[in-house]
Amino acid sequence: MTTTRMFRTGMAALLLIGVAIVIFYRNTPKPVTSGAPPVFDTPATSQTPSKENVHASYTEQVGQLKRSVEKDPKNTAHLIALGQFLMDGHQDRDAIIYFERAAVLEPQNDSLLLDLAVCYANDGRPDQAMVVTERLLTKDRRNVRALYNKGALLASAGKKSDAAAVWKELLRIAPESDEAHTVRGYLTSLEKQ
Repeated sequence: MTTTRMFRTGMAALLLIGVAIVIFYRNTPKPVTSGAPPVFDTPATSQTPSKENVHASYTEQVGQLKRSVEKDPKNTAHLIALGQFLMDGHQDRDAIIYFERAAVLEPQNDSLLLDLAVCYANDGRPDQAMVVTERLLTKDRRNVRALYNKGALLASAGKKSDAAAVWKELLRIAPESDEAHTVRGYLTSLEKQ
C-alpha cells in the first residue's frame, strides 16, 4: 500500500471519528416558539434489545416524526428532530432533506448547520460540507467544532498542511477542548507522514 493511500485511508478514519465526536458533542438546538418535538412513550414492559424490536421502534419513531413534519412543515423543532434521528440512524441523505428545510427557516442555528455539514460529509459531498463549515466560520472564526470539521475535510482531501494549520488554530483558541485533545493526535500523525 502506498504512503498516499495509507494517508488517505487514515484520514478517512479520522474524519469518521471526528464525525462521531461532533454527533456526540453537538449543541442542543435553540428552542423555538413553534413547538417541541413529540415525546415518545417507552413501552411498559422491558425487552432485551434485538434487531427486530429496535428496527420496529426506530421505524415507528421515524413515522411519528414524519407525520409531525407533514402536519406542520415549518416547525423547525420537528424538522431538526427528524433530521437528527435519521442522522443517528446513519440515513444521512434523508437527514439532509430535513436539515436543509430547517436551515432555510433557522439560518443562524449553528448546531443545525454543524449537523448538516456532517451529513454532507458522510454522504460523500465534501464540497457542500465545506461550504456550510465556512459559513459557520464566517460567522464565528472561533467555532471549535467548525474548525475541527474543516481540518478533517481538508485532511480527507489530502491537504495535510492546510489541515494542520486549521487544527493548530483550534489548539490556540481552545487548548483544553475535547476537539483539541483529539486534534493533537491527528497532528502527530500528520507530522510522521
